[in-house]
Amino acid sequence: MADSPQPLRCPISHPLGNLAGLLLGATAILAVLASYTVDWGVGWMVWVPAAISLIPATALMRRRVLWWRDGVFDLESGWLMRRARSFPADHLSIELVPTAGLWAVVVHRGTASWPIATWVTRRRAQRVIDTLHQAAPDGQWPCRETPLPEGDR
Repeated sequence: MADSPQPLRCPISHPLGNLAGLLLGATAILAVLASYTVDWGVGWMVWVPAAISLIPATALMRRRVLWWRDGVFDLESGWLMRRARSFPADHLSIELVPTAGLWAVVVHRGTASWPIATWVTRRRAQRVIDTLHQAAPDGQWPCRETPLPEGDR
């Protein structure tokens, strides 16, 4: 196992993404509040997109940081930065998955899989993968190929 004199830290979320999520969430809430001033049929047409837009808003607002300490990866999440997941840094394989125009980094260990970074840009996903590779005994974990649908090739 590669030794590191100090813990490695890789921020997954970006402050601009947090701000975009906050603005998207505020816009959805304001749209719901504005729907009370119109007829109920029009109001429901505002409620449905507002409710759906809260899903990416909450995903973007979440802060996530990946740490590597003493041979263990810790994924901290939320504004209080509590540990969301911990997994040992051995026998891992990494998969880069396209998700709705953005990317996700998934770590596999045996039959278990953990999404480490979701809804991130390709550059940020590569930064997370580079941090994971720094803990590899040979300098690089094996990477899995993601099968893409025929229309996306």
